[in-house]
Amino acid sequence: MVSRMSGMLRDTKSRILEKVDQNDQTTELRINSFNSKYVGAVKELTNVQKERHTLFVMDVKKLREDVNLNLQELCDDMVRELTVFQNDYATLHNKVDIICDAVTKYVMLYKSLSPQITQLSTSDNQQLGEVI
Repeated sequence: MVSRMSGMLRDTKSRILEKVDQNDQTTELRINSFNSKYVGAVKELTNVQKERHTLFVMDVKKLREDVNLNLQELCDDMVRELTVFQNDYATLHNKVDIICDAVTKYVMLYKSLSPQITQLSTSDNQQLGEVI
């Protein structure tokens, strides 16, 4: 009976060890399955992130090009307006010079004719006095 008991104990022990090994294998398979799913999800998210990063970089480059183009257009417009402003200033300056020259000539003419004008004015006053 002792040998039978010890045989049963060995059988039970071997079955328990078998079940433990089987349970360990099942747990290991489950862990590997979760691990592969996790690695797959991480790879998928990494790929999505790379695509989004690529799209973001393209958007930034496009925005940079648009900003540079708008800045260039603005600079060109400012240069055109500055040229127009300088031309208007030069034209106005020329007109002011012409007016100054005309006023100067008028003053010089008035100075040169001033004695004659005063003489005519006094003679006119005398003639007017004689008429009245």
